[in-house]
Amino acid sequence: MRALSFSSINLYKECPQRFKFRYVDGIKEAPKSYFSFGQSVHKALEFLYRSQLMAPSLEEILHYFETNWVRGGYASEKEEKLQFAEGSRIVRAFYAKHIADWQPAFATEYSFNHHFDGVEVTGKIDRIDKLPTGELHVMDYKTGKSFAYWRPRQDEQLTLYQLATEAAFGLPVARLTLYHLPTLNPISVERHPDTLVRGLRKEIIQVKSSIDKKIFDPKPEERKCLRCDYRPICPAWGNNDRPKTMTMKTTAQAALSASPAMPAESNPPTTAPPMSPQAALENRVGQLEQKVQELQGEITRLRLLIADPAVKR
Repeated sequence: MRALSFSSINLYKECPQRFKFRYVDGIKEAPKSYFSFGQSVHKALEFLYRSQLMAPSLEEILHYFETNWVRGGYASEKEEKLQFAEGSRIVRAFYAKHIADWQPAFATEYSFNHHFDGVEVTGKIDRIDKLPTGELHVMDYKTGKSFAYWRPRQDEQLTLYQLATEAAFGLPVARLTLYHLPTLNPISVERHPDTLVRGLRKEIIQVKSSIDKKIFDPKPEERKCLRCDYRPICPAWGNNDRPKTMTMKTTAQAALSASPAMPAESNPPTTAPPMSPQAALENRVGQLEQKVQELQGEITRLRLLIADPAVKR
């Protein structure tokens, strides 16, 4: 059995059968454009911070972005062209925001492989900075949907990265950041408390134990199953249009859960931490900055469409 990672642990929790298809049976899923896009942007930012002498120029980083563009998973050439323009916008905006205070990173795209409580866990950390205090700052870039302000406080991926960083370097992690690149919005928190670390360790052991016992029961859920590449061979579906075992949502419930106004990952938990007045203001500023960046991205896409000869016809 290969080492676990945050994504494979998450996949097992989401659907053990899908985990089995991918990691036990070795059946690959089709390339996804959002993975390709994220890899392309991540590579460009790694290039920006990996130099120990001086920062590359904007022209150099854009050239690197173009020559290392990951092409897999796009539905059409037009979609790929639009996403390339969006990636270029993100790289340009990130460079403009951070070049004035650029410093070499302590580590970029740091790969780790450690045994925690007897379980081998692997992963890759986007960026680690060393603070003036000598402590470390772990940063995870995100190129997908925006997320709620409270997420970094309890994000299990950040907990794992904190654990792995301290195990690797023997230095304490003082700060954790989720950086939403499309909106240039970093949200930082202090190190995660021991309660979260213990909870994650327990979860890793439980997942490994279930895998060793070959517990791979499917967890059918309409919205997730309809997007799953393994649906045609999944025992929960057979040859049916719907899974054999599932409490289906009503049309109204499905519409509500799929509403773009309240994405699933942004729904706050019932015990979301209260915000101070200052935190509330900072959160509102972040929301407005996010809207500005989203509008700028839409303008870029529309300009590209306007210039497209196919649209002019």
